[in-house]
Formats: sequence, structure tokens, C-alpha cells
Amino acid sequence: MPGGGGFEMLREIHAHGNGGCVPVIAITALVSEADRKRILDVGFHAYLQKPVMPDKLLETVRSVLND
Repeated sequence: MPGGGGFEMLREIHAHGNGGCVPVIAITALVSEADRKRILDVGFHAYLQKPVMPDKLLETVRSVLND
């Protein structure tokens, strides 16, 4: 991701007012269990591994919005 990456983008979202209320889904090539844990621990609401299938993306978005 140009300009910093997903972790930096998440920090910026959380830094702006109610940004912590905005659900953010990580879409990444990182595949290890440690990567998945780190991604969720820093505040992403969900995690999808690339390549993402459209039906899986839709399912994840619905799940995050229903929480």
C-alpha cells in the first residue's frame, strides 16, 4: 500500500475523532497465525487473506457490520 501501509492507515483512522468506531477489514498477503493475531490485536475488525473471493468479502463485511 503506497504511503505507509495498513497499520499506519489504521492508526490514522483511530486518531480522528470517532474513527475507532469505523470497522476496518485487513486484506493482506500475510498468512501466518502470528500475522493474523497481530492484525486483529492492533484493532482491525476482521482479516482476509489475498486473493479475496467476492463472496468471502461480502460475508466478512456483513459479519463486521452486524457486530
